[in-house]
Amino acid sequence: MKSFIQSFFRFKYLRATHTLSALLFLILSSQIVWSQISGTVFRDFDLNGLQTTANPYEPGIASIKVRIFVGASMIPIVKTTDGSGNYSYNSTEAPKDSLIRVEFFNFPEALAPTTTVEGSTDVQFIKAPATNIKVGLISDDEYCGVGKGLTVVTPCFVPGDALGGGSAGEADAIVMFGYTASGEASPTNFYPRHLATAAEVGSTWSSTYQKETKKLLFGAMVRRHVG
Repeated sequence: MKSFIQSFFRFKYLRATHTLSALLFLILSSQIVWSQISGTVFRDFDLNGLQTTANPYEPGIASIKVRIFVGASMIPIVKTTDGSGNYSYNSTEAPKDSLIRVEFFNFPEALAPTTTVEGSTDVQFIKAPATNIKVGLISDDEYCGVGKGLTVVTPCFVPGDALGGGSAGEADAIVMFGYTASGEASPTNFYPRHLATAAEVGSTWSSTYQKETKKLLFGAMVRRHVG
């Protein structure tokens, strides 16, 4: 009887071990099949080619096209990034140890790759398997170089009733000065250029520049002691 019980539990143990081994094999096989090549297309706000989840948060970009050329093949295999900006190729599409050219294309208007960062360009050459093959995209409309003549525009808060007939109305409410200006403003040191008085615009806060029309846009706000 004792021998029978030992044999029974030994059979159960071997069966459970076999099942666990088979399950692990399936999991590993699945990872090999579906993670042969993978990566993300994301907004690279700080232009460093690395995707971050905070300071700044750089989300993935959906609907970007990705194509690979395997070995000497001239026929691309095309995928589209999902809602999180991710894409992947399995081992059938990208066999192990194969040399692969990865291309990213179909970018939204005004977005372009962070081409100044190695390993984050729209064309990359890799060897399968490879993960984390990413490309960061920037918007030319959101950034400008610190070149000659670059200026900063800012609102000023003027106390008093700008429409009351006093001196408050003639005070500067929006001014512009050079980006490289430093120190205290004075008639001899980057004196701000007048753009609007308090009587003309009142109190403002948010501002932006529209390149197409070359216009400065400001949002009005209610502020204590400012007319």
